[in-house]
Amino acid sequence: MQGGTIEWRKNTLEHQLKTEEITLLRRTGLSNSKQAVCTLRRLLLSDLHQIMQLQERIVRALPDKNLFYPDTADFYISMINSSKNLVEGIFFNGKLIAFSLLLIPDSLDYNLGVDIGLSQEDLSSVAHAEMIFVDPAFRGNKLQRFFLKRRIEYASDNGYFIILTTVAPSNKASLNNLRKSGFKILKPNVIKYGGMLRHILQYQPIIEKSSETKQESAVDCDKVRIL
Repeated sequence: MQGGTIEWRKNTLEHQLKTEEITLLRRTGLSNSKQAVCTLRRLLLSDLHQIMQLQERIVRALPDKNLFYPDTADFYISMINSSKNLVEGIFFNGKLIAFSLLLIPDSLDYNLGVDIGLSQEDLSSVAHAEMIFVDPAFRGNKLQRFFLKRRIEYASDNGYFIILTTVAPSNKASLNNLRKSGFKILKPNVIKYGGMLRHILQYQPIIEKSSETKQESAVDCDKVRIL
């Protein structure tokens, strides 16, 4: 397997209980890594303790605490309890090593569409591509872009065609990954999350030109709405 390549296969057919095997690279030293067979699945309330532990490890390692706004256990409980949301994690030997959340905002107080002036009708089509945590030992596997693609597909398949997210302007790595995945800044330098500076971005399908047809075609989720 080449570094950064994700190999996965479906193991069960039931969506809620579905698990997938993913082969990742795990760092075992400064310059060494080994293949690790991991499991991807939806998270349950029984995983809450591991979610909080992983969040704590990520926050503790941040060079700038303004890069991420940590959430409470009650927040994660409500996210897991809502069947609309997509809350997924990757486990290695039973330990949570990556976590991803796609949030369908039920409250206008939390809907990023309000910040960018969407109509009442469009607000009901909004999904939030929320946080992605990755254990430092498993970075370099392009998991942020992997989870982004899964969440975009899930949102559009379920009728949410306006996919928004936020990022700290100083978080160059995440901003670069978002741009490579098709996100564009709609509203820069907004104050969110108790006084933190954030850009608001929207997913806009990447347009590629075919060398054979000379026509432009959207890559991924051609049903999403571009603002």
